[in-house]
Amino acid sequence: MPSQTKPSIVFAHGLWADGSCYAKVIPTLQADGHEVVAVQNSLDTLKGDVDAVIRAFGRVRSPGSCSLAHPPSSCRGAVVVVQSAEHGGRYDRGGERARRAFIITGATGTGKSYVACALAQQACRTGYRATYRRMPRLLEELALAHADGTYTRLLGRLAKIDVLVLDDWGLAPLREQERRDLLEIFDDRHGARSTIVTSQLPVET
Repeated sequence: MPSQTKPSIVFAHGLWADGSCYAKVIPTLQADGHEVVAVQNSLDTLKGDVDAVIRAFGRVRSPGSCSLAHPPSSCRGAVVVVQSAEHGGRYDRGGERARRAFIITGATGTGKSYVACALAQQACRTGYRATYRRMPRLLEELALAHADGTYTRLLGRLAKIDVLVLDDWGLAPLREQERRDLLEIFDDRHGARSTIVTSQLPVET
């Protein structure tokens, strides 16, 4: 059986900390076969923290899955899990379209929406189109599109957006039609466009 490529790991610390909080675990992870990239310098603003994380992701060489984690001692940072589609590329690699899907989880106030919008803004700066939707508003928009006959047109518009940010996933249970609508959106985008989802729910749920 072929060996499965292990995910790359990006370590980022919170404000007013430095890379010493995860220095001891990095050699262990590298010995286990993980590519590890770390933010080392002390930071004192949320924008600086986000910018440093984006630069760290840019240094990841492996095209497979990648996880970002803040150490427990780090200012209640959000946890970001990144899964790139097969043959996914970075935004600036020879014009190849971004195909990475991001799931950003964490408690209220940890900066999930800020990180998601920062990633979308970075995509815009490199020539890609991005759209932000809060999940309750998107579900309402989809319901109205069913009612007025514009559903297919709405799906077409969402499918063409290079980076789609879906904020506040899981605030309420999804109805059957809502699940089908979201499946259509994700199916259209899988392997072709980047989608960023934020949620207070942990990934395991």
